[in-house]
Amino acid sequence: MKQPRIHISWYIISDIFICAFSWYCFYFLRSRIYEYEFTVPNSFYLGMMFYTLGWLTLHFMSGTYQGLYKKSRFAEFITTASTVLVGSLVLLFLFILKNPKTNNEFYYLEFFSVLFPMFICTLLVRMIFLNVVKEQLSNKTVFFNTALVGSVNKAAQLYQSFQQSTEDSGY
Repeated sequence: MKQPRIHISWYIISDIFICAFSWYCFYFLRSRIYEYEFTVPNSFYLGMMFYTLGWLTLHFMSGTYQGLYKKSRFAEFITTASTVLVGSLVLLFLFILKNPKTNNEFYYLEFFSVLFPMFICTLLVRMIFLNVVKEQLSNKTVFFNTALVGSVNKAAQLYQSFQQSTEDSGY
């Protein structure tokens, strides 16, 4: 039976689009912070490529791209929040603080102009995916074949516990 499973590649594709959008937001918000006209320089696209590769690497290292149907929404919230915070801090210390400014308030504004769009967009898309996944599991349109091994009584008890469970694990 063919199941309509969401492949983890959709997570990766959505992260690529989120990175492009958040990079654009960062450039736009930065132009508002320093009160200059918003333009897209030639280095914008090269920066977007490295920005995206950096975020994808960080998400991969945090385990984001593993086991979509085994994820908890709360655990995904924590993972996303910590990953985006670490990534934004890395950007702050490697790139933003290199530009000397007289007012430190601008550092914080730039930091939050990276942090907030990335966190909000990433979390929103991931929660949409996970809600669809949980809906598929609860409707039993996606399931995992399970073999019960043991005596008849123990296997029957385990089967009954799966049937009575309120958790939609897909087994």
